[in-house]
Amino acid sequence: KTDSLDALGNTTAAMGKGFAVGSAVLTALSLLAAFKHEATKEKVLHFEIWDPILLAGTLLGAMLPFFFAALTMMSVGKAAAEMIDEVRRQFREVKNAKGITLLKAIQTVTATGTISEEDDVEPDSDRCVQISTRSSVKEMIAPGIYAVFTPLIAGFMVGPRML
Repeated sequence: KTDSLDALGNTTAAMGKGFAVGSAVLTALSLLAAFKHEATKEKVLHFEIWDPILLAGTLLGAMLPFFFAALTMMSVGKAAAEMIDEVRRQFREVKNAKGITLLKAIQTVTATGTISEEDDVEPDSDRCVQISTRSSVKEMIAPGIYAVFTPLIAGFMVGPRML
């Protein structure tokens, strides 16, 4: 019983999101029409947002910042997951001269509030910085490529009117 109710709830939520996206597009078009009306009120300006090429370019341009934001958020998630794996590995495998693991040292400090110098374990923070740096450079390649090539592709394939 609960599975069918859960599926119904998910379907209802998806339909609500679809209506929200549709109303957002209509609102954006209404704002563009109002802008056109105000911009062309006193001077002659050829600005027809209803032109399909111009409308497609406007919608594509309005979509790109959200696309870049989504790519960036996914990149942060990947980097965070890799960092978590590294920290967990260090908890298990990094040991001091006495053979005490980093996890055991942290548990000792948590329980007693202090730890001796010889029982202390140094984490490999350089490895975490390396992961963060590598991920930030590697994961920003795709947004950079999209930012440079989207206007070029749109301009050459459809024409400058789309830009």
